Amino acid sequence: MNKVETRVDALLNIKECAALDENQRARILHRLRNRINADGLLAVSCGETRSQKRNRRIAAERLIQLIGLALVRKKIRKKTGIPQSVKRKRLKHKPTQVTTVVICTSPSAD
Repeated sequence: MNKVETRVDALLNIKECAALDENQRARILHRLRNRINADGLLAVSCGETRSQKRNRRIAAERLIQLIGLALVRKKIRKKTGIPQSVKRKRLKHKPTQVTTVVICTSPSAD
């Protein structure tokens, strides 16, 4: 059990951060809205190690990682059509599929 006070809270005021422009600030506020409090503070805590110095470094890295992930834009999926080769192959095999279905579904003469 860790009896020494080595836990660290890293706080960043997103609303007043000069390093972010308006688009970045809006994206971070939207993507991390569950982690940002009403004052606009993004909080990350770390108490993994016994060293407060190491916990500060880990908390700062997590904060940077969170902001970096929030700023990444998602790729927009491009709709693609069915390739002509696939269409030709389907149309080529369609008559054989029809004959097998007819043979399998026809009543047998018992």
